[in-house]
Amino acid sequence: MKVELIKEISVILPLHKQIFGKEFPMTSYVKKGKNNKFYMFIYKLEELIVGYSIIVRQEEISNLYAWYGGVLPEYQNRGINREFLEYLLCFAREKGYSSVTLASSNMRPHMLRLAIKLGFDIDDIKKRTTGDGNKIYFKYRIFPDNIQRISLKNVEENAIYFANLERKAVEIFKSNCTKLEIVDVNELGLKYFLRYLNSFTRQPEIVIKTALNRKIEEIIREYKGKIVFE
Repeated sequence: MKVELIKEISVILPLHKQIFGKEFPMTSYVKKGKNNKFYMFIYKLEELIVGYSIIVRQEEISNLYAWYGGVLPEYQNRGINREFLEYLLCFAREKGYSSVTLASSNMRPHMLRLAIKLGFDIDDIKKRTTGDGNKIYFKYRIFPDNIQRISLKNVEENAIYFANLERKAVEIFKSNCTKLEIVDVNELGLKYFLRYLNSFTRQPEIVIKTALNRKIEEIIREYKGKIVFE
């Protein structure tokens, strides 16, 4: 998929009607535009426009708010929304923003799962008795690249040990760790930990500070990211 930044809302108007079956909310767009500027994107597959997104630039709080967007019905369920959100997070980091926010509802569980999987946290909930149900706001906090270290030595009971590995994996993902040093390698813990890191949308480079043996070699073959030994 190719993402393009555009300047004219006229490109989006007919696309919006195809996606949602109704006219674009121009009144809300004009209202939001009084105090904010927008980034407007279209998604292309082989030069065919299949979706769009309008992002509100909340400069006073260094945030990008994914306000409105969608994908043509015949191109839904192909991972396009996920691709765009991953693109948007990289875009926000390059532009120097501190966070990205979006909103969904409890009637759209697929979007809730996607936001959480990408590293967004629930930031606020507005209860509603009409429409699509409660509105749930998510925030992705952008951290600078960093290097971390973890020990996989098992000094606790297994249930606690694996729960701690899961929690650490989530912290590594959300903090934008780009390089991870692993010491005190426990083979069972390493297998579990790498499998958990593989469940995320990006994986840090891993440096393992131990000798390579056949068992470890088998385990690391499944890792989606880069692994080196020191």
